[in-house]
Amino acid sequence: MFHRIQTVIFILLVCLFDRAYAARVENIRVTSRSFDSMVLEWSKGDAADRQFEIRYQANGGPWLPLGKTSETRKEITGLTEGVVYRYKIQAGSGGGWAYSDDLRTQLHAPLDISGFRVLQPAGEDILTLAWDDATQHSIVDDYNLQYRQADQESWLTAPVIKGGQTRYRLDDLEPASDYVLRMNAGNAGGVSEWILLSASTALPVPTGLAIKQVEDTSITVSHKAKADYIFNLSYRIAGTDNWQPVDAVGTSDFQIRALQEDTPYEIRARYTLDDRYSSWSKVLKVRTEPPPLPANVAQPVAAEITTESVRMLWSPKDNHGEVESYEVQWKASDSGDWFNKPVDAASYILDGLQPYNAYDFKVRAINKGVKGIWSPQISFRTQARRPPQLQIGGFSEVTHQSVQVNWLPVDNEHMTAVEIEHQQSGGQWEEAIQKDADASNSGRVIIGLQDKTPYTFRLRAVNYDRKGEWSENVQIVTSRKPIFF
Repeated sequence: MFHRIQTVIFILLVCLFDRAYAARVENIRVTSRSFDSMVLEWSKGDAADRQFEIRYQANGGPWLPLGKTSETRKEITGLTEGVVYRYKIQAGSGGGWAYSDDLRTQLHAPLDISGFRVLQPAGEDILTLAWDDATQHSIVDDYNLQYRQADQESWLTAPVIKGGQTRYRLDDLEPASDYVLRMNAGNAGGVSEWILLSASTALPVPTGLAIKQVEDTSITVSHKAKADYIFNLSYRIAGTDNWQPVDAVGTSDFQIRALQEDTPYEIRARYTLDDRYSSWSKVLKVRTEPPPLPANVAQPVAAEITTESVRMLWSPKDNHGEVESYEVQWKASDSGDWFNKPVDAASYILDGLQPYNAYDFKVRAINKGVKGIWSPQISFRTQARRPPQLQIGGFSEVTHQSVQVNWLPVDNEHMTAVEIEHQQSGGQWEEAIQKDADASNSGRVIIGLQDKTPYTFRLRAVNYDRKGEWSENVQIVTSRKPIFF
């Protein structure tokens, strides 16, 4: 048993020693390459008569097996143009992996650029360039751009543009100038042919455009003139598409005349030179003056008030301006909803009102569509409905100092109170009860009378502030004051 254990330990030590000292591949290199293949060679060191295992990765991807060989040379085919490959090799004895450098297949030079153009509108010192994505049909590491003014010979070189881009902004150019541009694409395999393009920067946009004065139906506009360019101006009523050019333009101030009153306008400007023109300036917004305000109106007067209507009268209180018509406005005092009505004369009948209801009313003058200020507001109340006619129906509960006056039943829908008066022997009428708030009963007790005294009574119905006709007079004598023993 002891000898068997010694034998196993010896075998393990031999295997470990053999692995530790296994030969390691050296000097991995490419001796030739093309667009889709490479020839790989290496030194085998002490790994004679051993097989070699080869693996590879493309553009940093996962390691993939490539096979085994007993030679120190391997031709690898089926590769992709322009891809970076890396290889690792180890001897069959397991001496550890040896790694190559990054190795790239050959590249064709990029195809010529297509779609090279200027995006409009061009700026006064900027050209925005665009082109089709060349990486769709060839490998591009970068783009080269050069430019010069059309009347110059020396080319200026822009910073290198990375291969994935399809736009570039070229700035710090001269305004209103012609340029020649050229561009090509490049990679490790070479560069494409130059593609030429002609372009022009725009004229500068007018600055300092401002409204100097608005007077009646004319607008005076000022701007900072540039002597090298022709200044163009146009205007329109806001919200329309009809721009109108201004014929005569001064060097710094110019006037637009014969405009509409109280109308919003938009104004813009640009420079022109030969057949070129700048972008339009920022639009100015301005409104012409309205016609003069019409005359102010004095506080209206409520006349001919009935239960359902009223005639409102008013007149201008000054000669501030002309008056073509009026606008009246009214509402119930306890409501927030105003009603409007245009009228031609200085009076108006409001009808369809509610009896004994409070209303507010005001009016303003109008001239050429311009509305004046509202007059002072007036409040009024329509009449209450006529109360019913009351008649005394008799007396009851007659004592030496009081009596109940009764009246004949009536429809009391339009009766809010009853007034009762009395007199002694043709003397002055005196109020017995004034505006009794409870008019639903048909009798009232009158107190404070003298005993054995003749009194004449009369009464009438009241509906809010409207009083009915007096009843016929009726006389009664109070009783004797009782004597107690």
